Amino acid sequence: STLLYCLTRLEEYGSTRLLREWEVRRQLEPRIPFLGCSFLYICGGVAKGPEPEGPLILFGDFSISEEELADCEEELSDVLGKETQMEDFRQTQRDFVARALRDGIRLYPKKDEH
Repeated sequence: STLLYCLTRLEEYGSTRLLREWEVRRQLEPRIPFLGCSFLYICGGVAKGPEPEGPLILFGDFSISEEELADCEEELSDVLGKETQMEDFRQTQRDFVARALRDGIRLYPKKDEH
């Protein structure tokens, strides 16, 4: 299809990297214990919000230091082939929190966990 052709061409030039939710889950799930989150959402990137082509934003209550978060951002950007930002719940603005919870995709705890 024309759309598939256009997306393929954009990806060849490095202009886009369309990630699927399952791809992100597969890469992130082994790292969640290290991040020490009691919750983790994806915003932007692959989420339902207005910026599906923006950076991948991981929103959670991380228990690791800012330096470790920066290292994670770099590592995940390499692994996923997409700019990744980590947003800590305690250091973000209230409107972002509301948007993340509304538009984000919950990665952890998984939806079937109570």
